[in-house]
Amino acid sequence: HLGISEEACKNAGGKWYRTPCVTLQSCIDNRPPRFDLEDPSGHSCQDSLSKLNIGFVSSSTFCPVKECIDRCVAQYGGNEFVGDSYYCAMGCAGMSSSKILYPRTFCNMPGAVRYSSCYKSCERASSSKGNVARCRYGCEFWNTVVGSIFPFDNTKTGCFKFCQSLQNYPLQIGMEAEGPELSPNKCICLYSNGKVPSKAVLPDYATPSPPKFSLTDATGKLALGLSREITCATNEISVEFQKHDRSPRQEFHITLDGRIVSVACP
Repeated sequence: HLGISEEACKNAGGKWYRTPCVTLQSCIDNRPPRFDLEDPSGHSCQDSLSKLNIGFVSSSTFCPVKECIDRCVAQYGGNEFVGDSYYCAMGCAGMSSSKILYPRTFCNMPGAVRYSSCYKSCERASSSKGNVARCRYGCEFWNTVVGSIFPFDNTKTGCFKFCQSLQNYPLQIGMEAEGPELSPNKCICLYSNGKVPSKAVLPDYATPSPPKFSLTDATGKLALGLSREITCATNEISVEFQKHDRSPRQEFHITLDGRIVSVACP
C-alpha cells in the first residue's frame, strides 16, 4: 500500500495489502534469468519467441584448428598424435601426452597476440630445438587467418559471454545456441526490434541481422508491396506491384527463422 488506510484504499476502488513490498521482493527474486543456459531457445524469458524477431546478432563459433593440424600433417606426415606432426600440432591446440586437451587454446586468444603467444609457448614444447622449430611451424598458420575468430568457448556459456560482450547488452531479450547441445556452432543474441548495434561497433566475427530491403523490378520503378487495403489483423494478404516510393508496405525484413516479413506488419 502507499501509506493510506484500508478504508480509503477501498473507497478509491483499490485493493489493500499489508505486505506488498515483501510480495514484490519475492516476485523480483524469483523472476527468470535473462538467459537460461540449459535451455536457451525455449525459456519463457525470451519474450521475442511470441512474435517475429528481426533484431539479432550472430556469430559462428568456428575455430580452424583442424586446418592448422592438417597443415602440420601435410608437412611432416603421420598424424597429430605421434612424431614430428605431434610437436607441430602444439602450435595449433593445447596438446599433452599425445592428446588434444584443449582445441581452442589459440582461437580464444586476441588476434593481435595469437601468433606471438603461440611462438613463445613453443619454448615449453620440448628440450629439442628441432621439436621447438616444428611447433613454431604450426604457429605460423595463425598468421594466415583472415579476420577475427570467435574468442569464446563453443559452449552455451561461451555464447552467453559473447552476448554479454556486445554493445546494448541490457537491451537483449534472449539467446539461442544452434548446433550440437554441448558444442553449438552458432551463437545468436536476440535484441528488441530496432535496438541492434550497428556493424561499425560489432567485432569482425559478429554479424547483425539484415537491414530492411525492397523487392524491385529491373527498372527500379516498381516494387512488390502489401495491398493498402489490408490490415495487420487480417488472415489474408495481398501482394502487388506498386510504384516504388519507399513506402513501408514495400519494405521487408528477414526474421531470425528465415522468413520474409513486411515492415508494415512485422
